Amino acid sequence: PGAKVVRSDSSNGFPELTTASTIGFVRDLVPNENLSRKIYELDSPQIQGNIAFIDATNSIFFIGLPLDQSEGTPGTITTLIEKIMQELGIAP
Repeated sequence: PGAKVVRSDSSNGFPELTTASTIGFVRDLVPNENLSRKIYELDSPQIQGNIAFIDATNSIFFIGLPLDQSEGTPGTITTLIEKIMQELGIAP
């Protein structure tokens, strides 16, 4: 079973992510809450904390998970990329 990835705010419009297996490399972080908003939290026995944020000006998105290992549910990465592009103001 994979790690539990939860949205920091269930109303943020980002898709639920699930992992299909254990992920060997994850980068957690502590974003400045005045300059960014948290998107995803990781909850596993090995590591817990924030793993994704978008800055307050919607110009930078960071996620500390390998996306190819974060699609336990088919189609969620495509939905995530579309949402990121929408948030950053990039036309698909």
